[in-house]
Amino acid sequence: AAPWAKETIQIVTSTRLGVIWLIRMALALVGIWLLQSRDAKWKGIARFILGLMLLLSISLTSHAATELHPWLPILDDWLHLLGMSIWFGGLVHLITGLMLLRKMRELTQTGIASKVAARFSAVALPSVVVIGITGVYSATLRVGTTSALFDTLYGDTFLIKQGVVAILLMIAGINFLVISPRLERDDLLDVPATAHVRQFRRSVLIETIVAGILLASVSLMTYLPPGRTPLPRTVLEGSRKVDDIRIALTISPGLVGQNTFAVKLTPKRSSDAVETVVLTFVPVQGNVPPSEFELTAQGNGIYTGQGANIGFPGRWLVEVAARRKDNFDAIVTYDFTISKPGSASASENSSLPLISAALLVLVCLLFGVDLFNWWRGSKVSGP
Repeated sequence: AAPWAKETIQIVTSTRLGVIWLIRMALALVGIWLLQSRDAKWKGIARFILGLMLLLSISLTSHAATELHPWLPILDDWLHLLGMSIWFGGLVHLITGLMLLRKMRELTQTGIASKVAARFSAVALPSVVVIGITGVYSATLRVGTTSALFDTLYGDTFLIKQGVVAILLMIAGINFLVISPRLERDDLLDVPATAHVRQFRRSVLIETIVAGILLASVSLMTYLPPGRTPLPRTVLEGSRKVDDIRIALTISPGLVGQNTFAVKLTPKRSSDAVETVVLTFVPVQGNVPPSEFELTAQGNGIYTGQGANIGFPGRWLVEVAARRKDNFDAIVTYDFTISKPGSASASENSSLPLISAALLVLVCLLFGVDLFNWWRGSKVSGP
């Protein structure tokens, strides 16, 4: 749907996802104001806190937020993003500084490169430890089993990500154990070691490029259904028998935005013949085309997945197609009404439009302030 369409406006103003998006926009505009205004001691701390809040807003709309008990997974995701931001952001600053060193004298290059390498290692090492620990916990939640690791697209992407992480750790190890001690030794002996500086600069550049590839794989994983999805508490459910197979569907939390979908096929002799299970979401109202979502097999006739296919409140037809080999597909359609977007309670839902309206006003005001600061700055620096 278009940004000005009724359905889009309804999502932004009447759902938890929309409120978080508006908060993220407001935080970004505050960040622009902090960068435009004059520097002060408190603004450095404010920018750091602002960055933490922006990362938290991402975690609140991630796969972690759909868990049955989400606060620990959200904290894990937030710390993972923080570690990645410090590591990758530090790499970008480091390679930028090393490029500028080429204009300086050889002895100066050696001294600065030696000190920068030591300081970056002190920051990067804890970040890598945090990334590793939180990544293992996240993998346990999202993958869980060996079959899900090798037989699902999410698991394959996770393996690629781990391979990229191994390359990054190897490059970082070379920098920390080989190149950095050489630079430190040359600095103590006042030896102009431009070769070692070039070697360090080239290694950091390669590490930055590989880290960019890692970010691309992580971005892809956010749009893929996890390899393992725990069965949720039932909020919306339906069960119907077609031919010799019973198809039971559950949707949790059954609200607009990210949901967990689970299909249970019984009996076992009938479910064994099923190759894939596909959900089709058809909105009864609104000019929105249907969307399809293929679930992941968990074994014992259970198929699960997570997605944001329910985009706005109202009536939705959810078609479940169990595609079988050597037989006709078993298809059932359920009719659900999503009447309370963003929250399970009516009292919370009634406050969401007011919160969204206040946030919209705040975003407009912050945008106006940023625009005025930019105009004033361009006028001062102009001819």
